Amino acid sequence: MSTQPKRDVPVSTSGQEIFPESIYHVLKKVSAYKSVKKIIITENGIALNDIVQEGKIHDRERIHFLDACLQQVLRAKEEGVSVEGYFARNFTDNFEQQGCNQRFGLVHIDFETQKRTIKDSGHWFRQLLSTTEAGCLEKQSDQRKQSVLSNIIR
Repeated sequence: MSTQPKRDVPVSTSGQEIFPESIYHVLKKVSAYKSVKKIIITENGIALNDIVQEGKIHDRERIHFLDACLQQVLRAKEEGVSVEGYFARNFTDNFEQQGCNQRFGLVHIDFETQKRTIKDSGHWFRQLLSTTEAGCLEKQSDQRKQSVLSNIIR
């Protein structure tokens, strides 16, 4: 993660500003169109410089980002936005047009050997999907909120 000199805000390795609340604003704006009946978030993630240390990738920034975004999705859903699906970007790192320095995946790929390693964010996301008690849900004790979020990430 770095900062963009012009605005002094955090940015990802792809140069995009890191502002999880933006997903809430986009959901509210899109849901205001009468023709929109349901919304499925097909790609949400962050590019980071993942470092392999002793065979593991500790990507706390990605976990924090995804957790914060899911909290904003939950906020929009509680306000009546019909969010019916959520997909993280991407399951695995992929070779972007900019080269292999844009790593969005929950699973790291060593492009030289093709070895796959589940990142900490991948373990976190698996726990979120299997228990609906990880990350942002730990901060939400209300069962209704857990039910709403579990319906988002089915």
